[in-house]
Amino acid sequence: MIHLSVTQALAGFFAAIGLYNTLIYFVTGDRAFLWYSVLMDTVAGVQFVFAPHLIGVAGADALQIYRIAIFALYFCAQAVFAWTFLRVPVRFPRRAQAIAGLLAANLLALGVDRLLPATLLHRSVDHVLFIALLAACASAAWTGSFGGQDDARYHLMAYASMTFFALASAVSDFAGLAAWPIYFFQIGALLQAALLTLALASRYFKLDPLTGVKSRRAFDEALIHGFRISRKQHAGLAVIVVSIHALKEYEARNGRMAGDAMLRRVANLCSGCCRDRADVFARYGDEAFAAIIPRVSKDDAESIAQRMRDLVEDACLTTVGIGVCAIEEAHSAKGIVQRAAQRSARDAIGRARIPDAAAL
Repeated sequence: MIHLSVTQALAGFFAAIGLYNTLIYFVTGDRAFLWYSVLMDTVAGVQFVFAPHLIGVAGADALQIYRIAIFALYFCAQAVFAWTFLRVPVRFPRRAQAIAGLLAANLLALGVDRLLPATLLHRSVDHVLFIALLAACASAAWTGSFGGQDDARYHLMAYASMTFFALASAVSDFAGLAAWPIYFFQIGALLQAALLTLALASRYFKLDPLTGVKSRRAFDEALIHGFRISRKQHAGLAVIVVSIHALKEYEARNGRMAGDAMLRRVANLCSGCCRDRADVFARYGDEAFAAIIPRVSKDDAESIAQRMRDLVEDACLTTVGIGVCAIEEAHSAKGIVQRAAQRSARDAIGRARIPDAAAL
C-alpha cells in the first residue's frame, strides 16, 4: 500500500493542474494558460521546501540553493501570470512598473539570503516583499475589475486570498508556530488555484472556437472599457480591422475546410504581429478580425496595420483590406470600430485578389 504525505499529495495535485493547462495552451495558444501551468508547477515545487527529505535534498547548503531557485521561479510566475492575464503592461503601465520593481526586489532578497546568514530581519524583509508583490498584482486586478474586465474579479479574489494567507504565514512564522506557516501557504495556494481556474474558464468562454483569438463579445467589452479609459486619460487609442477579400468565393472553390484554414492562418499571423501592442485581438465578423491598440497615434497604428497586411499577403498570397481609425476621429466606441470596418471593406475591394488554395 502506497502512503502519500499531505505534501506529496498537494505537489501532485498542483503538478497535474499545470500539465492540464499546458495542454490547453497548446490548443488555444493563449499564453495565460502557459503561465498558469508554470505557476502551478512552481507551487508544487515550493511544497518540498518544507519537506526536502521527500526529494532527497540533504544538507543546509543544498536546501538553501533549492529554496532560492524554486522561490525565484515562483515569484516570476506570479508576476508574469498577472501581466499576461490582465494585460498589465498594455492596460496599466504604472502597475506594471510597480510589479516589475517588486519582483526585482524579491529576487534580490533571495540573493542576499544566499550571501548572508539567516536572521529575523531577513525573514521579515522576505515576507514583506512577497506580500507587497501579491498586493500589487491584486491592485492591478482591482483596477481591471472595476474597469469592465469581468474575469479580473476572480483574479482579484485569488491574489487577495493569497495575500491574506501569506500574511498569516508570516505572523505564524514570527510567533514561532513551527507547523502553521506551511499550512497557511498551502491553503492560500489552493484557494488561489481554484479562483484562477475560474478566471481562466471565464477567459476561455470568450475565445472564438475556430481561430482561438478573442470573440466578438470580448472585443466589444474591451473596446467600451478602452474607449472610456482613453478619453479619461487623454491617451491615444486606435482600432485596426483586417478583412479577407472574397473568402466565400474561396470556400466555394476550395471547400469549407480550406476557408477555415485560411481564417486560422490570418488570425495567427495578425495576432502575432501586434501581440505586444494590442489590448485585444479578436474575430470581428465572418471574414474580419479587429485589434484594439491603446496609447498609440494613428501613424503608429497604420504602421502596425501595414505590417499585418505585408505579413498576411506574403504568407497566404491573398488580399486583405486594412482599416484604421483613431479615437480623435470618432465620438463613441461604436463609431471608431464602424469607421475602421468601413475603411477595411473599401480597401479590400480596391485591392481584390482571390487566393490560391496551394498557398496554404
